[in-house]
Amino acid sequence: MKRVIFDEPIQFIERIRDGLNHEPSGSLYLWTDQGNIYRAWPTAEAWKLVNRSKSAYQKNVMGVGLDDAEEKSPLDGCMECHTGVGTAPPRLKGILGKAIAGNKSSAYSPGLAGKGGIWNKTLLKKFLKNPEAFAPGSSMPDQGLKSDDQLNGVINAIVELSEGRGPGG
Repeated sequence: MKRVIFDEPIQFIERIRDGLNHEPSGSLYLWTDQGNIYRAWPTAEAWKLVNRSKSAYQKNVMGVGLDDAEEKSPLDGCMECHTGVGTAPPRLKGILGKAIAGNKSSAYSPGLAGKGGIWNKTLLKKFLKNPEAFAPGSSMPDQGLKSDDQLNGVINAIVELSEGRGPGG
């Protein structure tokens, strides 16, 4: 498979000269200018995401529609943007209990940046139901989550993710 599944910056003191991916284990071996070799490997949760993506990719190649290829998480659409990398929206893991627009590296709309408060289930539900009403000028597109079942599904998935039980934990 030749596509990015997960992107996360890795900080090293030494300059990396080359790298090798050991597909079966998910390990990444990195060779530095100093001749050192380092091994990085995914967390159990990240490895689950990799395997889910591989499975969906293979099923799609075999002609199975992606909707039928895997069990969907309520967070599948969210995780595409919420990477926490650069100015991207913050990661969802652990967002409950944190300050609204509190991630210093993310670029927030003025409406969300000026909102104040701490994310809890009630505020998150209001935001997900109608981002523009919650924070005028919000850059988050409306996700079409209107029913309580949909909203509670996303919020419960964020709780599971924060507890290390969900995808991408």
